[in-house]
Amino acid sequence: MQRDDRALPLTRAQLDIWLDQEMGHSGTEWQVGLLVHIESSIDRDALEWAIGRVMKEAEPLRVTCFEEDGQVFQRAVDYPEIEIDFHDLTGSADPVREAKEMALAIQRTPMPFSGPLFKYAMFQTRFDEFFVLGCFHHLVMDAAGIGLFGNRVASVYSALVSGEPIPPAFFGSLQDLVAFESEYEASRDYTDDEAYWLANLPTDTESNYRAPQTDDEHDANFRTAPVRLDPAILRQIQDLSQRWDMPRASIITAASALLMRSWCGEGSEVVFDFPVGRRVSPEAKTLPGMVAGLVPLVLTVAAGSTVADFCAHVDARIREALQHQRFPVKALERKAQLRNPGQSADRVVVDFFPNAFSLDFGGVAATATMTNSGFVGDFGLIFSGVGDDLFLGTLGAGHLFSMFDVADLAWRLQRVLAAMAADPGRRLSSIEALDAGEHAQHEDWGNRAALTAPVAPPVSIADVFATQATRTPDAAAVTFEGQSITYRELDDASSRLARVLAGKGVGPGQRVALLLPRSAQAVVAMVAVVKTGAAYVPIDPSVPVARMEFVLSDAAPVAAITTGALAERLRGHDLSVTDIETAGDADSAVPGPRPDDVAYIIYTSGTTGQPKGVPIPHRNVTRLLQTLDADMNLAEQVWSQCHSLAFDFSVWEIWGALLYGGRLVVVPDAVVRSAEDFHALLAAEGVSVLSQTPSAFYALQAADDANREAGDQLKLEAVVFGGEALEPSRLRTWLERHPQRPRLINMYGITETTVHASFREIHAEDLASAVSPIGVPLAHLGFFVLDTWLQPVPTGVVGELYVAGAGLADGYVGRPGLAATRFVACPFGEPGARMYRTGDLMYWGTDGQLRYVGRADKQVKIRGYRIELGEIQAALSELDGVREAAVIAREDRPGDKRLVGYATGAVDATALRTALSERLPAYMVPTAIVVMDALPLTVNGKLDTRALPAPEYQDAESYRAPADAVEEILAAIYAQVLGLERVGVDESFFELGGDSILSMQVVARARAAGVLCRPRDLFVEQTVARLARVAVVADVNADVADDGVGPVLSTPIIRWLESQEAAGSPVDHFNQTVAVQAPAGTTEADVLVMLQALLDRHAVLRLRVDRDDAGGWSLTVPEAGSVDARSRLHTVEALSDEAVVHAGSQLNPAAGVMLSALWVTSTGRLVAIVHHLAVDGVSWRILLEDLNIAWAQHRAGQPVALPESGTSFARWASLLHERAYRSDVMDEADTWRQVAATPAALPAVCPETDTLRTAGDLVANLDVETTLMLLGEVPAAFHTGVHEILLIAFGLALAEFLGTSGAPICIDVEGHGRDEELAADIDLSRTVGWFTAKYPVSLDLGGLNWSQVVAGEARLGAVIKDAKEQLLALPDGLNYGLLRYLNDDLDLESADPPIGFNYLGRQGAMTTEDSGEHWRICWDGLATISPSVRPPIPLVHTLELNAGTVDTDFGPLLCATWTWAPSTLNQAQVSRLSQLWFDALAGLCAHVRAGGGGLTPSDIAVGLSQQQIDELQRQYADS
Repeated sequence: MQRDDRALPLTRAQLDIWLDQEMGHSGTEWQVGLLVHIESSIDRDALEWAIGRVMKEAEPLRVTCFEEDGQVFQRAVDYPEIEIDFHDLTGSADPVREAKEMALAIQRTPMPFSGPLFKYAMFQTRFDEFFVLGCFHHLVMDAAGIGLFGNRVASVYSALVSGEPIPPAFFGSLQDLVAFESEYEASRDYTDDEAYWLANLPTDTESNYRAPQTDDEHDANFRTAPVRLDPAILRQIQDLSQRWDMPRASIITAASALLMRSWCGEGSEVVFDFPVGRRVSPEAKTLPGMVAGLVPLVLTVAAGSTVADFCAHVDARIREALQHQRFPVKALERKAQLRNPGQSADRVVVDFFPNAFSLDFGGVAATATMTNSGFVGDFGLIFSGVGDDLFLGTLGAGHLFSMFDVADLAWRLQRVLAAMAADPGRRLSSIEALDAGEHAQHEDWGNRAALTAPVAPPVSIADVFATQATRTPDAAAVTFEGQSITYRELDDASSRLARVLAGKGVGPGQRVALLLPRSAQAVVAMVAVVKTGAAYVPIDPSVPVARMEFVLSDAAPVAAITTGALAERLRGHDLSVTDIETAGDADSAVPGPRPDDVAYIIYTSGTTGQPKGVPIPHRNVTRLLQTLDADMNLAEQVWSQCHSLAFDFSVWEIWGALLYGGRLVVVPDAVVRSAEDFHALLAAEGVSVLSQTPSAFYALQAADDANREAGDQLKLEAVVFGGEALEPSRLRTWLERHPQRPRLINMYGITETTVHASFREIHAEDLASAVSPIGVPLAHLGFFVLDTWLQPVPTGVVGELYVAGAGLADGYVGRPGLAATRFVACPFGEPGARMYRTGDLMYWGTDGQLRYVGRADKQVKIRGYRIELGEIQAALSELDGVREAAVIAREDRPGDKRLVGYATGAVDATALRTALSERLPAYMVPTAIVVMDALPLTVNGKLDTRALPAPEYQDAESYRAPADAVEEILAAIYAQVLGLERVGVDESFFELGGDSILSMQVVARARAAGVLCRPRDLFVEQTVARLARVAVVADVNADVADDGVGPVLSTPIIRWLESQEAAGSPVDHFNQTVAVQAPAGTTEADVLVMLQALLDRHAVLRLRVDRDDAGGWSLTVPEAGSVDARSRLHTVEALSDEAVVHAGSQLNPAAGVMLSALWVTSTGRLVAIVHHLAVDGVSWRILLEDLNIAWAQHRAGQPVALPESGTSFARWASLLHERAYRSDVMDEADTWRQVAATPAALPAVCPETDTLRTAGDLVANLDVETTLMLLGEVPAAFHTGVHEILLIAFGLALAEFLGTSGAPICIDVEGHGRDEELAADIDLSRTVGWFTAKYPVSLDLGGLNWSQVVAGEARLGAVIKDAKEQLLALPDGLNYGLLRYLNDDLDLESADPPIGFNYLGRQGAMTTEDSGEHWRICWDGLATISPSVRPPIPLVHTLELNAGTVDTDFGPLLCATWTWAPSTLNQAQVSRLSQLWFDALAGLCAHVRAGGGGLTPSDIAVGLSQQQIDELQRQYADS
C-alpha cells in the first residue's frame, strides 16, 4: 500500500501492540469484544443503521495498517457499508449458549492489519431476546473506548426509534488521536513523566528462580469464571477505606501484593502491571480508539511495616502512577532490557473494572459485557463489580499462581484481607501465607518431629569400629592396589599409630593433620586419629602450597601424619610430624573419644572467598550411618573409595564400610581419572556401593555402555549421588542397561550437616525431569523451606532450605561471627535449637518431595543489575554436553566487572552463549565462556579454571623465501588470507589451514594483482611454488567482466526460496546481517560513499523480484547508479532491537530493496542487513574487501573506483540453465533419487511453530589446538578437505545421538556453489550473490562404538576412509539443484533432509597491520540483539549445523552454530549432540596423532582396493 497524506503513524500504545503481535503473540489475543444482551424485541434495521452511523463517526476504528520504509502507518478507510452478520438461533436447543459460543469463535478469528479491524454480529435467541457482538482489534479500541462506543450506539438507536433528533457526534478524529500523543511528547509533562519512571522502574522484573510450570498450562488467553468475594470481609475493608480516606482498590491491591510476595519467596519488592486509561484531558475522553496502557506499580513490602503503613504506601504509589500514566513505560522497559524478550517476567496484572455495564436502547435496558480484557502474555487478577458484589477472576496462564485455581486464590486473598482488617497495626511479617493444614503438611514433609523425638544414646566412631573389628576380625577391611588387610590387621595397625600419637600428646580436643594420598595407609591414619579422641584434618597433597598453609594455620593441628616423600612440605610448622611408613609403636595410653568430641574437620570453599573449617562430632557420623542403614542395609557391602580425603564424600565411603563390616576398595588416582579403568575395577572387585558425583557417573555410564560385557559383571547394589545437582534425564542409558539393579539414590548434602541430608531413589519415571530431585530429609533431620522473612513458603514456591536436627556441625573453626550467620536460631524445635541456612534454593512438590533449583548466595551487581551467579551456573550446567560449569564476576580492569563462564565437556563456547541468551536476560549472559577439555578438582571438588594457550602455528625451519615476482605476490596473498606473518613457497595452503572458500580469496587477490589462476589450480598445486608454475600473468587488455544488468534467470537456490514462498513462508525479510567496525573517525558521510560504491559495483544489491499473477518470480537488475545509498542508510545513536527491526523491515525484493543498513554513531559500527537473495558467506568477504579498497581511495582524496567484478551473477545463472540439460548431468538423476530416498532421521519442521524467531540456538567453540589439527594435519593425513572431515564427524555424532548405528543418515549439505570449472573464462572471485548449492548426502558410518570414536582407535580410520570414498562417489553437488529446480524434463521432487550442514570456511583472518585502520567484521557485534528480531520464517531444517573457523588473537577457533526446531528438539539434546561432534573431532585428532590416516582408492589411479592400499602402507612402514 502506498503512503499518502492521509497516512498517520501509529501511537505508542498502538505500536506496542503491533510489535507484540509481530513478535509472536497470536492476533486473536489482541481482539477485544463487547457482547450486549437485550431482553426485548428490537428494531433490527434501526440498530444496524445506528452501528453504521457510529462507525462513520468513529474514524480511529476504521483504519488499515501498513508498513513502508520500515515504519508502520495507519489510514482511515471509508467503508461504504458496515457488515453485520445476523444469526437466527431461535430454533436451537440452547440458543443462548450457542450465541456465546459463536461470539467467542468470531472473537478468535484473526483480523489482518490490513483491515477491517472490527467485526459485528447479531444473534436472535428468542423473538424478544437478542445478543449483539462488537469485536475490535485492540490496536483500534480499548476498554474506555468500548464504553464510549457502546453508549453512542445506544443513544443513536434510541433517537431513531423515538423520532428524536440524533445527538451531535462528539468523537475525536484519527488525527486528534495522533496529535493527542505528539503534543504530549513535545510537552514538559512528557519529560517530567520520563524522569519519574526512570527513577521508579523495577529493580528486578522477575524472581531469580521459579518452580517448573505445571503440565496443564492454560492458553495465554484463558479466563476463569469469576468468584464472588465474601461481602462481610469486603465491608470490613470498606470501613478501613472510609477511615483512611483511601480507595478500597488500594487496600485490595496491597493484599494482592502480600499474597504475591508469599509466592515469590524472596526480596522486598513486588511489581504489578497496572492498567491506566491515559485519558487525562477532556478532549481525550472523546477518543474511541486505543489510548490505554500498562505501567509498573512498584511496591516495597517490608517485613517490619504495619498493615496501615503498607496500605498508605500502596495508595501513594498508585496515585503517582496515575499522575504519570501517559508516559509509554513499556517502551522504556524494553529499551532498558528490564524485561527479557525471551522469557515471561511473571508480571501480574491487577485490574479493577466493571465487567459489565448497562445501556439504554430506546427504553429497553441492556447489559453490555466485556468478553476479553486485552491483556496479552500476562497473568491477571481481575476484580469486577461494585459494592458488596465484588468478584475475582483470573486471565492468562500465570506461572506464579499456576498451581492454584481462582477459588483457591480468592480464599487466600480473603484470609489476607481478614487479617489486615482485624489488626491494621500488625506487622506484615505476622500475616501467614499458609493455613494450619498447609503448615501441618509441610511439617510432616519436612520431618519436624525429628527435632523433638527421643533418640538413642550417641556413640563414637571408635566404639562402633572396635565392636565391628571384634565381630569380624578376619574379614577383609581395606583393599588397595591388589592387597587387602583384615579388620584385625587394621585394628592393630591403627592402635599402634594411635599409641604413637598419644605419646606425642594427641588427645580429645586436639587436631591432627593428614597429608596423605588416597591409600590403605591413609585409612589406618584416620582410624588411629579417631581412636585418640582428636580430630583428623585431611589435606589433599595436590592442593597448592598456599591452601595447605592456610589450613595448617587455621586448624592449628598439634601433629601431622604423612609419608616420607611429603614430609618436606611440613617443614617449618610447629607440629609433630609422623611418617606413617616408619611410625613404629609406643606404650602410651590412648584416652579415647566421647561421642561429642570432634571426629574430623573438613575445609570448604564458601562464598566468603576464604576456606572455612567444618568440625563434625563423632555422634553425627554414627547417627547418619544408623539412619541410612535402615534404608540401605549397609552391613558387609563392598564400597569404593574414590574421593579425596578432604572431600566429605570420603567420610561416608570410609566409615560406611568400616563401621558395618564391609570391604573398602581404595581406588588409585590413575584409575579414578579413567572411566573405563574405573568401570573395570568395579566389576573386578565386586563393588556393591558406589558413591559418585553426577558428572563422574555420566562418564562411567558411557564406559559401561561401551563395554557391555564388563557392565554385565557389575555387582552394584546402590549408586549414591552427591556433591552437585543431578540431572535424571542423563541416566536413561544406565537405567535401560540396568533396570533392576543397582538402586540409584540421590543424597543431597552439605558438609555442615554431615555429608548427607536427604534421600531420593531415582526411578524410570524421573527421566523426563530436568530438575534435580532432593527427596525427603533423613530420619534424624528436619527440613524447612523458608522465605526471606523466615516463613514457610507454599508448595511449589521456591525458598531457601534450612536444616535442623542431629546432624549439624559445631559451627566453624575460629569463625564465630560467620557461624552465627549460617547456624541460626530454630523456631521449630526445642528452645536453644539451631538450624543451618544452606543457601540452596528449593521448593516442595505436591508429592512432598524437595527439588533443587540453585544457590541463593552467589549474587553480584553489575551495571546496576542484581545477578545470581548460581542461576547462571545452573543454566549453564543444564546445557547439553556440559559436564561441569562455573560462573564468576571478573574485574581484570579496574571498574570493568564482567561475567565469565567456564565449562567442561564437548561443547562450543559461542553456542553456549547463544543457548544462555535464550534462557537468561541479556545482562545475565556471560561476556565470555571458556570451554576446557578437563578441569581438575580442588580438594573441595570445586572447579579449577585455566586458559588454553595458543600453540605455535608454523615451523620456522621449513620456510623458503619466494624466488620471483609471481611467487612473492602469491606468498604475500597466502599470508594475508591465512592471517600469518609469512608463508614459505613450499608450504601447503591447506595444511596451513586454508579451505575452498579461502581459496577463492586467494584467486581474487591474485587476479587483482595481475596473476591469474583458478581455485582448482590451488587445490591441485597447493604450494606457492607449484601454483606459480601454472599461474599466468594477466593481459591488461583483456576484459572478462560483464555488468550483470537486465533480466536474471533464477538459480536453483533462488527457485528453492520461491518454492518456500509458494508453500506459505514469508520470505521478503529473509536476510543475513553482519556488523562491521569502521575505522576511527568515520562519519555518516563517509559511510554513504562506501555504500554507494558497493551498490554501484555489485549488481545483485540492486536486484528486483517481480511476481506474476500465479506468484512466479522474474528477476531484473537496473543500471548502476539507480539506487541512492541515502535511501538505504539509517543512523542511530545506539544499537537496539527496535532499530534492527526497523531497518530489517525495509527489505523489499519487489521494490528492489536488497540492502538496508544502520550506522551506529556511538560505536562506529555499520550493521548491514542484506536479503539472502543478494548475498552469501563468500559475498561478505568480497564486500568487506571492497569496503577497505574504497576506504583507502576515499581517505586519499581519490574517487572511489572498485575493481571489476568478473563474471556476473546473471551470466552465471544462464550457464547453470544450460548445464541443467546436459546429458551427462541428466544421467546423474537416478543416483540423486537414491540418495534422496534415504529415510529421514528426524521429523520434519512444523511451519507454524518452528520459525527463525522461535528456533533454538546454540553456539560452541572448539579449542585452538584441536582446531589447528582439523585445519591442517587431519585432512592432510586422510588426503581430503576440512569440509569432508567435519561432515563425516557430524555423521558419526548423529549416529551416536540418534542411536542409528548401521543405518545411513541423510544430511542436507550446503556448499558455496561457486564452481568455476563450468566454463573456461569463469571468474567468480569478486562476484557478490547467493551461489549456495544445496544437495543431499547419505552416509553409512556403521561398525563403531562410541568409545572407539572418542579414543581415536584404529577402526575409526577405516570408517573415515570409507566415508570419504562415499562422498567422492557422489556426483557434483551443484548438479542436484540444477536437475531438481531447472530441468523441467525430470522429476526430482522430494522432501529435503531435516538435518542440514554447512561449513562456511575460514572467517575473519586478519594480520596485525590490518587492525584499527580498516573495516572489519565484528563477530560479536550483534550479541546484544534479541533473537526475537528475526523474521517469523519457517525453519529450513529440524536441525542445522553451521560451522566456520574464526581467527582470534590466540589462534583459530572452530565455531559451531546449531539451530533447531523446538517442536522436535530441546536445548539439552542439541548441547549433547554438540558435545558428541566435538568428541568425534577430538577422536579424529587423537587418531592422527597416533599415526592414523592414509590413502584411499580415489587417491591412486591404479585401481587398488582399500585393503591392498593399507597392506602396501604397512609394508612400506615396516621397511
